[in-house]
Amino acid sequence: MSRARTTWLSLATCLLTLSSAGMASDLYAQPTPQRQDATQAQQRDQQKATATAQASQDTATAQLAKAEQEKKSTAFVRLVRDKNGTPASLDTAITTYVGKNKQGQEIRVDLLGAIHIGDKSYYQELSKRFKNYDALLYELVAPRGARPGQDQESMYGVIARYLGLSDQLANIDYSAENFVHADMSGDEFLKSMEERGESFIKMFFKAMGQAMAQQQRLAAEGKSGPNDFDLIMAMLSGDKTKLKQVISPTFEDMEMSMALFEGPEGSTIITERNQVALKVLQEQIDQGKTKLGIFYGAGHFRDMESRLMKDFNLKVEKQEWIKAWNMSSATPGE
Repeated sequence: MSRARTTWLSLATCLLTLSSAGMASDLYAQPTPQRQDATQAQQRDQQKATATAQASQDTATAQLAKAEQEKKSTAFVRLVRDKNGTPASLDTAITTYVGKNKQGQEIRVDLLGAIHIGDKSYYQELSKRFKNYDALLYELVAPRGARPGQDQESMYGVIARYLGLSDQLANIDYSAENFVHADMSGDEFLKSMEERGESFIKMFFKAMGQAMAQQQRLAAEGKSGPNDFDLIMAMLSGDKTKLKQVISPTFEDMEMSMALFEGPEGSTIITERNQVALKVLQEQIDQGKTKLGIFYGAGHFRDMESRLMKDFNLKVEKQEWIKAWNMSSATPGE
């Protein structure tokens, strides 16, 4: 994750575009009777998809309401607005938890929220802080111990450049000695999804339902989320700051958004990966490390905080904020 709502909606759009293009080319290559049959089948599939999306929306609405009720005081992402209500910055938190190890020594664990595209200055600030940890645990669904190469671009690189932002992988030095891989391998991830009856297509429909439910919730509260007109106008303007201001509200309820992918027994994308990360954390503590950081998608932290308190007997000590997107034209983030 990690994984904010914007990521899943972007992937969903790509999937829709690719699948539509594929169906069109197949249909036009067929004789007319087959084309009519295929068209009818496509219409039935579309009706089924619409019904599935509606069901996902209903589920998402209920889950949003439940998440709103259960929402804790700790937030890990915030959208700061100016006096006119215009987004000025998107911030991620560094939350510090303290406790003791088996030897009675004080241990400190920081949860450092990650957003996969941000201002270059954001990653520079994080990189300075990473040096202060005995061990810095990082997320990456890849073979055990994998380390991205410096300047390697992720799947978000194109989006980052379009928004005038920087890509996380290209700006973090994962070869640092204190960096520790703390995530599932690709095989483990897929196996867990299979065992749980999960699939990417189910995530896709959840994302669709989530987007519709979120719009309904904002409308009921008298708020306006990003709409197609605002997005198109921002894109046509060529103003990257304006475009970021339009899409930044999608990050505002990140914890609730990620909760939508959780079932009664959790999920692979959050629960299982968090369990792996905290198993690695325990291993590092057993090795005598006392100052540790966990650099993960901020959407993971609601569940992770609960586990730190319950399983590690840690308590929140403090929290500070770092600007991931500076959307003030007076003080650009780059």
